[in-house]
Amino acid sequence: MELFLNELSMKTAAPSAATARAWLLCLQETVHAAALHRVPSILRTHEGFWQWRLAPDYSVVEWLRDPTVERERRQRLRSAVGKAPFLETLHDEAELSLGLLAEATWEGQRGLGIGLAVLQDATVVSLPVPPFCTDPLPVVMSCLDADVLKEKAEQVCNFYDAAAVARRGPWIAQRQQHQLRSGSAIIRLRADFLEKLDFTGTALDQLAKLTGSERTFPFIVRHLFALNEHARQWDGKRPFAEGYPFPCSEESSTTLAMYGGTRTFVCPDGEKRLFSWHSKINYEKWRIHFVDVPPERTVLIGYIGKHLPLAG
Repeated sequence: MELFLNELSMKTAAPSAATARAWLLCLQETVHAAALHRVPSILRTHEGFWQWRLAPDYSVVEWLRDPTVERERRQRLRSAVGKAPFLETLHDEAELSLGLLAEATWEGQRGLGIGLAVLQDATVVSLPVPPFCTDPLPVVMSCLDADVLKEKAEQVCNFYDAAAVARRGPWIAQRQQHQLRSGSAIIRLRADFLEKLDFTGTALDQLAKLTGSERTFPFIVRHLFALNEHARQWDGKRPFAEGYPFPCSEESSTTLAMYGGTRTFVCPDGEKRLFSWHSKINYEKWRIHFVDVPPERTVLIGYIGKHLPLAG
């Protein structure tokens, strides 16, 4: 999911350098908050971003030299924005790819960022200027295709502060889940979306065989995302299953005595471990067996498949 700057939000003059400083601090916080939700942390901006003056005596590049701003925050913004390709180039490329001319407007003002957000089903990031402190942002999209002009009202996702990103958390997760359309896609993108999960060779082999057409597949993705999100919030002190949103339990001692071998898998470090805990996908009785790893606060997935044999 791409992030595009809503350059229209930069056209409102700040009443002072202090206000301009606060706006840019908020922009940095917003991009960082999106990155914590596993959204790519590159914000595509217009060509003149660094030279833009938010106040008569305060430009964006001056913010980078501002000693009152923490160095780490300045470095984070520098690494996230102001890099090619810029909005101008990206918008031209999008029109060429789609074979049409397109223009997005907000209250009659043309915006490249909002246009790209519509064309690519992406998100804009705005400065916290009152007219743009709203989500979604209503825009009008005009497209000229084969000499036929069409206009349509659109709603663009708009991050204008860290809280706006947090409110979109479930929506972001849902979009990310939709990108995982097969087991091979889960394997390929697991470092991007499932960074708190690790997998045994057995689990990776099972994922690789999933085409995405299985009726259980959407449930597998949801459970993997739930395990990952729970691991992100886990403090390593309380039991991992506490607060987990899906049915989850250990196997009974009787089942482990009889069938513990079916729940023992070789881990990435070469050691064999028992995977008693399991997240229960009740649809078609699938299970995801896992162990939690407290020091790293990660979850190791050992098995993804049909219910294993039980005692009695």
